[in-house]
Amino acid sequence: MARYLSLLILALAGCAPVPLGSVSTRPFDLTSSRLLTVTAGQRWYVAADYDQQRWRGRATRLVGGQLTNVSIESLGYTSIPIFERSLRELLFNPFARCTYPGLTTRRSMEGFVLRQLPGNWSAGLISAEGVLECLQAEHRDLAPPTQMDPTLPESILNIEFTTGLHMVLAFDVPANTPPGQYTLRTEIEDVLSGKRTQQDLQVLVEPTK
Repeated sequence: MARYLSLLILALAGCAPVPLGSVSTRPFDLTSSRLLTVTAGQRWYVAADYDQQRWRGRATRLVGGQLTNVSIESLGYTSIPIFERSLRELLFNPFARCTYPGLTTRRSMEGFVLRQLPGNWSAGLISAEGVLECLQAEHRDLAPPTQMDPTLPESILNIEFTTGLHMVLAFDVPANTPPGQYTLRTEIEDVLSGKRTQQDLQVLVEPTK
């Protein structure tokens, strides 16, 4: 009986939720988490988004599958851009990357570094990606052609999507850090353009349980 009870406890422990920010796949989000609550003695992860831009696209799909009358229109940035990196690769045929809402395409971006301003904690840049997220995808069929001519129009495509930069940072809280609130100051730089931004992380270290 004790053996089965031990196995049950282990199984339940395996189902316990991972604390927010403790793994790179579930980082803190700076857009919603202004104060990062952590414990000492481990690494924590934070996601930050920059240069988000909204787009609208329209095209006609021919019977043969080709697109014609293609137009891509920028609806502007959702916040003041910082790095203004070209995301040309993501914008190449966005109709193939935006076939239903929520579909996301990611591309690794080179040339970004994170520098820690004076402080005792170590920090680093885990990943930097260009991201295209589909918001809306409409497909309107036209009247079927009387002949299967591949140059005849088949449907109208309308899409809306965003592009932007998504970065994941990591910082280590030393095991001997006293409980309290701290400011971790970092700077992200695009070494290709020299553009940079300072990112101050407000961190609340809780007592170890």
